[in-house]
Amino acid sequence: MISKTSDKTGSKTGTKTSGKMSEILKANRIKALLERDIFLSTRSIVVTSITLGLLVIAITFVNNISINTGYSTLSTFATFFVFVGFAVTARSFSDMHSKERAYEWFMLPASILEKFLSKLLFTTVGWTLLFLAVYSISSLLGEVLGILAFGHRHPFFNPLHPDVWRVVLDYCIIQSVFLFGAAYFKRNNLVKTVLAVVLFFSVFAILLFLAGRFFFYGFFTDFVYHNGSGQYRFFFDWNTLPAGINRRLVDILRVVYTAVKFIYYALLAPFFWFFTYLRITGKEVRNGV
Repeated sequence: MISKTSDKTGSKTGTKTSGKMSEILKANRIKALLERDIFLSTRSIVVTSITLGLLVIAITFVNNISINTGYSTLSTFATFFVFVGFAVTARSFSDMHSKERAYEWFMLPASILEKFLSKLLFTTVGWTLLFLAVYSISSLLGEVLGILAFGHRHPFFNPLHPDVWRVVLDYCIIQSVFLFGAAYFKRNNLVKTVLAVVLFFSVFAILLFLAGRFFFYGFFTDFVYHNGSGQYRFFFDWNTLPAGINRRLVDILRVVYTAVKFIYYALLAPFFWFFTYLRITGKEVRNGV
């Protein structure tokens, strides 16, 4: 009798847990949300793709006038991919911030986690696949036109090159900041996010300078000299540092570099994703206000 009761209890508990998980996260609902976003953005996607495609063709063709222009398909790809991607991301939560559409968006039959993940996938995976296709085709057409008109071309763009995917990785990391800005700011999301980033790095640079001035100023005083005309100049030669300091600075810089690299690649994106999710949750609690 006791074992029978335990089995029933365990079965009910398992069913409840499974039900709760399906209420929070289900692939079919994320797929439906993505399909909705794509359908509602069809016109914007088509216009953006055509505009970017024509720009890439024109830039590639013009740079084929001379074979020694220093033109880089990777640099052009990175510029368009990153900056246009940030602009696309900035509009991610326009429904959530709209008084007319917020109620409808929050009432969609999906959890907040699913709505967040659909926007994240749309602006990372979706944007990456779309732009890779547009840029690859447009760049190829531009090079072919260059061959026909001028008889030479640049190396063809290779979407599978490791450098391309390093750009994609950096975009996905930095884009998390703009996704948070899209959720946090109600209007002018892109401009406000850029200003916030600039302000943060300005304050950080000032603090870094003050820390260097306070902790390391004594290391560099020997490198300031008077040039004889009433001016002081700073001359620094790493090899002339006092004995022992060189090694210590290298060790400090190595630790700092490792810490910054770990924060950038492992923590930055999850940090902003988490607070983006919290921001959406808070808006839902306040009925979109």
